[in-house]
Amino acid sequence: MKRATALLLLAGSLAGCASHSAGESPWLVERDVGVTRQCDPLTADQELVLGLSGEMASAGRRHAALANLERLPGDLPQVRLHKARLLRILGHGNEAETLYRSLLGSCLSAQANHGLGQIEASRAKHSEAQRYLRTASALAPADSAIRNDLGVVYMNQRRLAEARFELLTAMELEEGSQRAAQNMLTLLLYQGNWQAAQELVAARGLTSSDFSRAEQRARSMQREDAPSSAPAPAPAPAPAPASAAPPLVTPEPAGMAAAVASLSGTPVQRGITAAEVRPASPVGTEQPLRPQPAATRTEPAPVRKAMPLAAAVRAWSEADGSAEADSPSRSGAGATHSRALVCGSARGPAGEPRLVECQPE
Repeated sequence: MKRATALLLLAGSLAGCASHSAGESPWLVERDVGVTRQCDPLTADQELVLGLSGEMASAGRRHAALANLERLPGDLPQVRLHKARLLRILGHGNEAETLYRSLLGSCLSAQANHGLGQIEASRAKHSEAQRYLRTASALAPADSAIRNDLGVVYMNQRRLAEARFELLTAMELEEGSQRAAQNMLTLLLYQGNWQAAQELVAARGLTSSDFSRAEQRARSMQREDAPSSAPAPAPAPAPAPASAAPPLVTPEPAGMAAAVASLSGTPVQRGITAAEVRPASPVGTEQPLRPQPAATRTEPAPVRKAMPLAAAVRAWSEADGSAEADSPSRSGAGATHSRALVCGSARGPAGEPRLVECQPE
């Protein structure tokens, strides 16, 4: 424990501290001697009821403890103090504050200032809380609970050197208490002093749950220190709803027709209207692209005209003669004609044959 305390004090000295005058020093308190120090003793029965109420409160039966205090006279400072503590824990801060203020200047003035400091700290009024707790520590400088809470307020104010001093004081005043040690662990983790934190955990026997709670509190403090996040960028404007477009009445931008034609593969005509534009397929219903068969070029079938028989025979004879002249293998007496004539009859309106026509095959 001594080694851990020495390490913590060394870390505090390296962190540095602000200069203060003798009357404003956070390391020293001016003891107030103008307040009554002793309260009138209670009777045995009053001590018994007060002790029973304290045991109930420690067991978590705070409502029962408060009800038990009603058996005692309400003007006793000890009774008002216990009632104020229970009301503060139960969340009735205003009623507790009234009771605490009634004890200022009494024999329990230190405890009254302590309670008022706790109430102001719960309201995040750290300056007021510090003032009350400084007064309380001046009235009861050896009260470990007061010094612990003052250290927490300093830590909330980010006055880390003063917080370390108060927490170390509380740890040494009550070595069996883990509350000040847990707060010191939070401070060390907040500063990123992991070596000192490990020393403290080992020296005080803190558990993994204690470490997790301290780490969460340290991270919460770091988030509070972080600057407010930059405003989120304005969202992009939503696309205009699809609607039937009116006929195009403005000229298209230069190059628009060529760009569209290069994408679609078909020329784009200017001056078209929305009614002529083929609507796009709805979202989610696009048809899959299928390869188109290559266009095959077909030659038109030759048209054969019918001709009279005499003309057909003459044309046949001339064509055959020219073929024989071109091919020596077909010359000679034994050559035969390889081409035939195809003849047919054309019928009239009544179905009677009118004319027989032939044409080369």
